[in-house]
Amino acid sequence: MQEIIDHLLKFDKERNWNDYEKVKTREEKIDLLYKQIVHTIGELGEFANLVKKCKRDNEWHIEQLKEEITDTFIFLLKISMTLDMDLKEEFFKKMKLNEERFKHFKINE
Repeated sequence: MQEIIDHLLKFDKERNWNDYEKVKTREEKIDLLYKQIVHTIGELGEFANLVKKCKRDNEWHIEQLKEEITDTFIFLLKISMTLDMDLKEEFFKKMKLNEERFKHFKINE
């Protein structure tokens, strides 16, 4: 995961797109999060439109689907950087909560 984040950081710095490293105040972070979530939802909308076309036209647009979900992932990473998150730590913290919350769905082996 860190390799992916480092690559995105480098890519964004080279283009001066690394606003998540520059914002300091609460208000600046909220403004940036607003922009980032709009972009994220836009990319997810493009993914949803492709899924709709796959269903409607009975066609499989796998490469386009992968591209759009990757765009969504990139913007989610940027949001996590704006929030100064440790994604690995937050993932396992949330999974622990989910394991407890959904333990009654576990299939007995």
